Amino acid sequence: MNLHLRHIFRSDGRAVIVPIDHTMALGLAPGWEKPERTLSAVIAGGADAIMTTYGIAKHFRPLLQGKVATIVRLDGGTTLFSEEWGTNTRWVQLYTVEDALRIGASGVIVMTWFGIPVEVDSIQTTARVAAECERWGVPLAAEALPPRSKWFDAEALATAARIATEYGADFIKTHYPGSPDAFRRITSVCPVPVLTAGGARTESVRDTLQAAQEVLQGGGAGVFCGRNVWQHPDPAAVTRALVRLIHEGATVEQALQEVPQQ
Repeated sequence: MNLHLRHIFRSDGRAVIVPIDHTMALGLAPGWEKPERTLSAVIAGGADAIMTTYGIAKHFRPLLQGKVATIVRLDGGTTLFSEEWGTNTRWVQLYTVEDALRIGASGVIVMTWFGIPVEVDSIQTTARVAAECERWGVPLAAEALPPRSKWFDAEALATAARIATEYGADFIKTHYPGSPDAFRRITSVCPVPVLTAGGARTESVRDTLQAAQEVLQGGGAGVFCGRNVWQHPDPAAVTRALVRLIHEGATVEQALQEVPQQ
């Protein structure tokens, strides 16, 4: 494993990362109205990292520093007021790696879009940031996504993830295509850790944990699990459950014991 990843991944090569950067795409989503409360719960649950925006990382640096790794998003584009997420026609780099380090980032993330108007711009951003990260010794995550029509197509996801890796990503965030075998198609062609996006709310915590278990079975290195953590009444408990499953080898049933409000 890339030595820089040790700031985010544990010695088992896995990570539980909670993304909280949804406002531009979803607006004021339930569960995220009070950032300090949500961040505190996720930290208490033992998350390895929180992925968030520059402003949240800056304003809540005293809360985050020394307690959890922070991955800062460096790019952005059109919001829910203009376009649906995944159909963006504008997407640019907003901050530098140095900017992120100045507010305490352990790593950074950018989108690598494919098949939409911002494809070339996002590839250019991925490549530019990858070179910056190498100079600073900072790990880069790429959220690699094919067109919306192929968001859960294993071959398209594998191709997108591989291209993002070839342009310099140190680890990948992408969608789960629905089965361990399909997910293994992605992990088998990527020489860097691949983690899945948590996606929309599942029907139950059991479903969230089952998906995480399947990610591991498919060769994945963990999850970026956002709404299924912080939209639950007890985000700390769900985080603990994911940590038990991903790092401690717990079964789904064993991990569920952490969540009294299922």
